[in-house]
Amino acid sequence: MIVATKKVDRWFFLYGFGKNERNNISDKELEIFQEMAVDLLKLNDRQVDLALSSGEFVEVINETKENHQ
Repeated sequence: MIVATKKVDRWFFLYGFGKNERNNISDKELEIFQEMAVDLLKLNDRQVDLALSSGEFVEVINETKENHQ
């Protein structure tokens, strides 16, 4: 799994794959993901909200037992 974060409450999931599908990403892919991370982490709250409301981003919510008690 490849994520970009610099804040406790904001993580961007960039890419995921099963280890049975491939061993790793290429150097070129790493470069692209690093560039994406820089751009994503520059977004302010309003920009993220707009991307979510337009469907460009999808919010993933981690539901655990603690959230249901």
